[in-house]
Amino acid sequence: MLIQADHFNGCYRIALNNASDGAEVVSDLSYLCGATPKTLTFDFTHMAAPLTQEDREDYLPGSFGYQPTRQLTEVVAAIDAYAALVPIPAHRLTALLPDRQSRVGAFLADMQLSAVLAHIGLVVTFAGPANLELGNDDTTRQNLIRLTSIILASDGSPNFAQLQQTRSRIENVFSLALPSNVDLASSFTSITFEAVDNAIEYGGGGIIGGLYYPRAGEVEISLVNRCGGFGGRTPADELETLISAWEGSSHRGRGGGNGIAELSRLTAACFGTLLLRNGSATLQLLPDGSLTASVDETGLPTPGAAVTILLQLLPTHAIGRTDALRSFESVLEASLVMYQRGGSTP
Repeated sequence: MLIQADHFNGCYRIALNNASDGAEVVSDLSYLCGATPKTLTFDFTHMAAPLTQEDREDYLPGSFGYQPTRQLTEVVAAIDAYAALVPIPAHRLTALLPDRQSRVGAFLADMQLSAVLAHIGLVVTFAGPANLELGNDDTTRQNLIRLTSIILASDGSPNFAQLQQTRSRIENVFSLALPSNVDLASSFTSITFEAVDNAIEYGGGGIIGGLYYPRAGEVEISLVNRCGGFGGRTPADELETLISAWEGSSHRGRGGGNGIAELSRLTAACFGTLLLRNGSATLQLLPDGSLTASVDETGLPTPGAAVTILLQLLPTHAIGRTDALRSFESVLEASLVMYQRGGSTP
């Protein structure tokens, strides 16, 4: 939300809270068209402590809480795309982050938000949170993938050391979440990493982040391209192209097959949620197997594409041996066996 627009002094401030995403940032930036601001500040201090919260009293498989990496990667990708376009030094881009003494500030620091923003070219400063911190935090949460900017070299090749580190972190989490099935953990790692490869090929790199909640058994990974996407000139075209990609009727020009189809199978096997965005069009595959589609008709282009995958695995730090958990264990085990055999999930 644009909360300061001092046209006389050329100072502008965009407040980012828990609900902010890339489309909101693009909308706020549209107000600056034709203006020549001296200073533009992205204010993250309005993010509240519940950003990090996934603290349940009962085990509810498939009832995913708030997914912070989806919002963060979208916001950072939008800022990155804008920073690459604005004339320098006409704009002084800054970011105000909550300090590490706060819970939300500690979370954002652990996710390397300040380092990524500084690498983009923003001057980063810190302050206390704008809102009182309420609620509890899940202390078992692990940063599966800290916010990482995948940048390609001039010849289009990625930083292979960076990609190997990302793959190793994904592999480690699936090994922890599926300790009794090494083959399945390896398969999950390969399929998830295929999504990273798609981000490189379709969108020339992007922003990736991921969290793991051992207490709830949740794995959450988000990837956002700075540009590119699956194609389409209008929102309706973008949705049609996205549906084709999900159905497997579109294919990559080179490389390892159709990653979206495999991600869909993986999501269904783990009773998870898969969210796909192509420009202004979005598809959601929900835990009950239903598919929903939406199109953002704001008139403002939303660049790039995005993928968020949420998987429901068994908790390694169980909330409690409830009847729901006992029932889900057997259902998930049967689903994963069917997945390994290449069949449909029950």
